[in-house]
Amino acid sequence: MRARLTTIVAATAILLVPLFASADTVEDQLRLMNDRMTSMEDQLQATQDQLEDANTRVERQQDILEKAGLERQAQSGLSAFLSETQFSGHMAASYNYNHNNNDSSSSIASGGAFSNSNGGRLSGGQLGLTAPFHSQPNNFQVDQFYLAMQKPATAESRGGWMFGIVWGESADIANGFGDESVEDQLPLSPYVHRAYVEYLADIGSGVNIRLGRWGTPVGAESFLTTENFQITRGLLWSLQPVNHTGLEISGDCDCGIDWSLAVANDFSDTNIDTDQGKTFVGHVGYTAETWGASLNGVYGGNLDNTVYGLYDFPAVGAGVRGAGSSKDKVGLLDFVFTADPSDDFSMWFNFDYYWSKNSGSAIGASSLTVYGFAAAGRYAITDSTGISLRGEYLIGNDAGVLFTPDGLGLNFGPGGSSSDIDLWAITSTVDHALTDNLTVRVENRVDWGSAQGTKDRFFVKSSTSDNGRIWSKSTQVLSLVQLLYRF
Repeated sequence: MRARLTTIVAATAILLVPLFASADTVEDQLRLMNDRMTSMEDQLQATQDQLEDANTRVERQQDILEKAGLERQAQSGLSAFLSETQFSGHMAASYNYNHNNNDSSSSIASGGAFSNSNGGRLSGGQLGLTAPFHSQPNNFQVDQFYLAMQKPATAESRGGWMFGIVWGESADIANGFGDESVEDQLPLSPYVHRAYVEYLADIGSGVNIRLGRWGTPVGAESFLTTENFQITRGLLWSLQPVNHTGLEISGDCDCGIDWSLAVANDFSDTNIDTDQGKTFVGHVGYTAETWGASLNGVYGGNLDNTVYGLYDFPAVGAGVRGAGSSKDKVGLLDFVFTADPSDDFSMWFNFDYYWSKNSGSAIGASSLTVYGFAAAGRYAITDSTGISLRGEYLIGNDAGVLFTPDGLGLNFGPGGSSSDIDLWAITSTVDHALTDNLTVRVENRVDWGSAQGTKDRFFVKSSTSDNGRIWSKSTQVLSLVQLLYRF
């Protein structure tokens, strides 16, 4: 019995000894963990103290910036400008081919025709009205690069502004570089198309007051190529103002009527007035769901900055009133009708009537009147392809006074045998969207004219068989292709 008891006690002792040893080990581990937690708490407290110190320094710096006004300038200046400003633009390049004067071996190309009074822009015709931005035959060119920035005036932010600048052939022509010898010296010169500041007054539904240069309300076609069905501009567009520099007041109402009244330096596109006379511009329009109409008027301006600018005016002292005279006036009455009868078809109609006043006695231009009719439409064949057609007719009564006799046979001008002219033009264009932003357009244009009492020598012919005259044909055919990218 005693032996059994001894055995049990010994076995129990053997089992308990490891347990006591294990307990000592756990206690040591807990002690180590506690030490580590204490160390981590100390590190965390130190980090928290450093963050508090950093926040305190940031708050002090922010107070300094606010007092100095630098925080608003840094954070709000550029971001506010970018968020409020609307950016837009496009790029267009083209090639044109004149079917009349394509013989490079003829005297047209080699006999000095490119140094005549049209500065080599033979496709513009004797009158200078045809395809004004594509009048250099057989030519690759940059038509128009346009970049615009605008912050419109709204009821929430009543101050606004706009700036639009153009490079390319259209800019060179608008700047007056019609002579190739001048243009070659200043290629791709910039042209400011629009630049104004405006304020939306809280009167009725809003009255906009604009000072600077803005686009004309006259006409159905635009200086900007993206706003037209065709590549080339029409005959009527060549006689219309492009923009005005002055003061404009405009407004509209929920009934669909809009209006504008303006006083400007000149008939079109001048930043500096050359006399004391001013030009007045008026517009009233109505827009319905599928159609619209507008009546526009321009009165004033110097003769040499209008349709009369086609004539080479003598000095004012010779009896002709142009630049420097405040008495000469030109009037323009313009009517435009637009319609979108379906999602696939759009069209417009344009009528213009010009007259002159107090133009002087040297050229007898006081009796000049010009009538013009034009219509165009575009039909969308598919979502990416469309076809458009434009027809025009221009009548000039006593228009012979406009054109300087150049010995080339037209016999216009003082002493010439012709006084009335008629011009026609038909233009067809196909456009196809290659991508969402890139469009290709192909165009064919036919112009022809007739003159009273003389041969119809309006356009260049590829041979000078007509007694050596360069201007020896009544018709002209142009073909063009253009790539247009919108952004």
